[in-house]
Amino acid sequence: MPQLFPMNWNLLIIMFSMIIILTSMLIYFNYKPMLKSTQMKFDVLMKLWKW
Repeated sequence: MPQLFPMNWNLLIIMFSMIIILTSMLIYFNYKPMLKSTQMKFDVLMKLWKW
């Protein structure tokens, strides 16, 4: 299994955990009734994603 990924395992685990956290945050904010905070959070996420 480690031969399939030439990149570092720590980096892979960090990326995987970040993806899980981001998806859970998006789901959480989508289920909350405050739409304005969701829009603000989405804008912040898009700004962070740009770099």
